Amino acid sequence: MLLSNGPSKVPKVLGEMVESIASAILIDTKLDLDKVWEIFEPLLSPIATPENLELPPLRELTELCSHHGYFLNTTCTNEGDMYVCCCS
Repeated sequence: MLLSNGPSKVPKVLGEMVESIASAILIDTKLDLDKVWEIFEPLLSPIATPENLELPPLRELTELCSHHGYFLNTTCTNEGDMYVCCCS
């Protein structure tokens, strides 16, 4: 399986910032996921919906296999501008 190593639509640091803020809120609310969602849902709903969210191909394959009860073993290498993953 060949996976493109092209530029992401969203800077990685932005995702890390959102994750850090969500983690801080989760800790401050004593692990209340409903409160975290209450804060983040109005912020994210105009931007990210299940319909426009794109998963990286390897993650999508891993989740599909997991959903059907299969364990996916992958070995990935970076070959220039491409990632080559062997899946079994």
